[in-house]
Amino acid sequence: ALRWNTLGLALSTLYLGWSVVAQLQVAGVVRETLAARDGDATREARILVTPTPFNTLLWRVVVMHEDRYEEGFRSLLDGAPTMRLDAFPNGRALYDSASELPAVEQMARFTHGFFRLAEVDGRLALTDLRMGQEPWYSFSFVVARRGNPGLHPVSPVNVGGRSGLD
Repeated sequence: ALRWNTLGLALSTLYLGWSVVAQLQVAGVVRETLAARDGDATREARILVTPTPFNTLLWRVVVMHEDRYEEGFRSLLDGAPTMRLDAFPNGRALYDSASELPAVEQMARFTHGFFRLAEVDGRLALTDLRMGQEPWYSFSFVVARRGNPGLHPVSPVNVGGRSGLD
């Protein structure tokens, strides 16, 4: 039993070590891509690099900027020195008007800043960008509705998921 435990511990430690090395390699490619494209402006960007499910060869990247976020995928088997990132609005203007709402404050803190705000049909939705991919994120919550005057908080309702995914 001790041999099996030792083997299991060794394999799991190797897997964790490999994952850290792979994540650092992908993060380096992201930084190189941003530096080549944006120069010094990349210092303001926050980067999230996570493995795709059950996989340490393909990684999902989210880059948060002041006015937008970018998303892309990077395989360790890619030979190109840079990667493609698609840009999307992060709803910064909405955040400026809704940052005082308790649900927005809590989710902004919980997501470590990796979120977006969007208004659809008079409802303000806050989306956690850490799980899922554009446009189907696992956690998107309606946190307010547009009224007269301004935004009115509502009990958060999850509207995220893959409904409509073909």
